[in-house]
Amino acid sequence: MIHIVYGPKASGKTRNKQRIAEEFGCEHVIDGVTPYRSGIFRDDVGLMYSSVEDNTLVLTCMSKEETIRWAMRMGETGAFRVGPWALHRIDEVLKRLGIDADPAP
Repeated sequence: MIHIVYGPKASGKTRNKQRIAEEFGCEHVIDGVTPYRSGIFRDDVGLMYSSVEDNTLVLTCMSKEETIRWAMRMGETGAFRVGPWALHRIDEVLKRLGIDADPAP
């Protein structure tokens, strides 16, 4: 499964990415996903991707609506190489982990 965690900048996604990945059983992390052009996206360090492997944690600052649209487009193009994806708000994930944080919009 691909787990997508969204929330505003400085909300704890990157700081807690290892704990979040462990919680969801993810082997890979893509931090700071931003759509680049059709079927391609990049991360915070500028690496470009055209697909997402199974067991990946994806972190993004996009809004919930933008994240859903992006995930649906990626699924339609076959960029999500396996199985379903799950969407999580960062404040809910941090609460689940017992970490205090400001709520995501």
